[in-house]
Amino acid sequence: MLRAAGYRVLEDQAELEVTLRVDGVEHPYRIRVDLLVERRTDGARFAAEVKTGKSAPNPRHSATRRQLLEYRMLYDVEGVLLVDREAQRVHEVEWPDLPPRQPAAPAARRAFVRGVLMGAALGVILTGLLLGAGRCIP
Repeated sequence: MLRAAGYRVLEDQAELEVTLRVDGVEHPYRIRVDLLVERRTDGARFAAEVKTGKSAPNPRHSATRRQLLEYRMLYDVEGVLLVDREAQRVHEVEWPDLPPRQPAAPAARRAFVRGVLMGAALGVILTGLLLGAGRCIP
């Protein structure tokens, strides 16, 4: 369903260890989102929660809403998707009152790494050419 909606699955059952501090005492715990996905058109990453049943797929359901908000705040993603498995619908959930997340998009990371590697390769080629040219001069 997500593939048909234009997403590529990056990770299934993506787990994250986080810490909650209460009165100065740290309480580590784990959260697990159903899927981490990437939108094919722009490389934006999303945490996707798959729900079934009558109330859970409803973004107005308080437990679902809190769970989605936790994913939005703690995972390095641009947004959150609520996948209603029974209705075969994918909903992008947003909180307009929160500042937008600006994680490094995978496409931007790949472009940066590609640029660094191309620069290094060009440096090696130019060095080889300059050294080779120096041997040809009498």
